Amino acid sequence: MSYQKWVWIELVGFDNNTVDLGVGKYIERAGFAPEVVSLLLGSADFVHLHDPAAPDVIFPPDIYSYGGRALDGGSNRRTPWTGKQLRALIEELHRHGSKVFFAVFDSYLDDKFRAEWAGFHREVLATRRNGDWGGSINPLLRLADGSFYEDFFAAKLAGVLRYYGFDGYHCADGCNHLRSPLYWSDYSDDMVEQFVRHTGVNLPAEPAGNGHGKAVLIERRADWIWRNKRSEWIGFYTDRWTEHCRKVFAAVHQLDKEVMFNTSWTRDPVEAIYRYGIDYRRIAEAGADWFVVETVGAGNEIGAEGVARPGFCHQIAATVLLTKAAVPSSRIVSLH
Repeated sequence: MSYQKWVWIELVGFDNNTVDLGVGKYIERAGFAPEVVSLLLGSADFVHLHDPAAPDVIFPPDIYSYGGRALDGGSNRRTPWTGKQLRALIEELHRHGSKVFFAVFDSYLDDKFRAEWAGFHREVLATRRNGDWGGSINPLLRLADGSFYEDFFAAKLAGVLRYYGFDGYHCADGCNHLRSPLYWSDYSDDMVEQFVRHTGVNLPAEPAGNGHGKAVLIERRADWIWRNKRSEWIGFYTDRWTEHCRKVFAAVHQLDKEVMFNTSWTRDPVEAIYRYGIDYRRIAEAGADWFVVETVGAGNEIGAEGVARPGFCHQIAATVLLTKAAVPSSRIVSLH
């Protein structure tokens, strides 16, 4: 039986104070040279703010360390990384035979380390059924000028892939589906307007009104849609995510590079559609080259939402089998 050894790691896993950026020591400790290294670069601002005219940009902590977290729980965030060092790291990994992908997340940290892109474009932050918003980007939303965020992201992504020499894009948490289930998010004016246009569903007058900043109205809107048009709501999100992925994946493939796509955390193909509007078969057709199935959640039988679920490890095992059945021609990697 053959399988690939690959790792998903933050930049702080390497050492930019050494000549080879710590690659040799990492491989020595691991005991193998990974066939694929996916660099978790934390914030989508790595893509949003990419500027090829500034090659030696100094990355903020939330790019070289997930969420900007410190290594010791305090202020020790190690030496900041620069764009020049990242290019050198990718070249060094290539010399050891590793392909290098990268992933970013959808998080907005409320300008904790700098003025974040999303702080200037709050219209793309997801709106939950209780009216809360601000913690994460919804990649399906439109910018203030009416253009789709996904078109902006795809164009910037292509520039990042070319500039740094990555071998592909790892589409992961928040970029592959919303953080919250469809019951909970996103019920913003924009998403509901897209929903109405896409499906032809007519909402009652009040829920269809301007809900910005009106928590009670947004919750009534969410309740009405979920109770009366749930199937249409799920189908709409499934169509939109497929369209989104088709655009993003095309930008990657035009450069002759590959896409790894995380499945919906620990969800099987049916539950992924129902909870997140992600149809693995359609995502494969849209161009996903690899699927990464989260198998690590079985360790303590706690689901992604922090609820104890006896027998969860068996559900995970079934999820791997069902995913392979849904996309038999796709390459599947287990996320241990």
